[in-house]
Amino acid sequence: MTADALAVLTRRFPGVVIWFGVATRSWWAMVWVAGRWRLVEAVDPEELTKAILSAATWPYPAAVWTCPVVVTAG
Repeated sequence: MTADALAVLTRRFPGVVIWFGVATRSWWAMVWVAGRWRLVEAVDPEELTKAILSAATWPYPAAVWTCPVVVTAG
């Protein structure tokens, strides 16, 4: 990650929260889309630019969250 890339993205997209995940090694952004926040993930700053511009349909991470099913004996 470079501070320069983060600075460029932050200037280009004011109001979008952008960060690099040290543990995930991914670029992330919270983008306001259709009246709610949308989390997008990308592998590099160029892909994050695409993700921000198409946040409503960006596939990563999956927009639908599911809960695990717990099966108990009995």
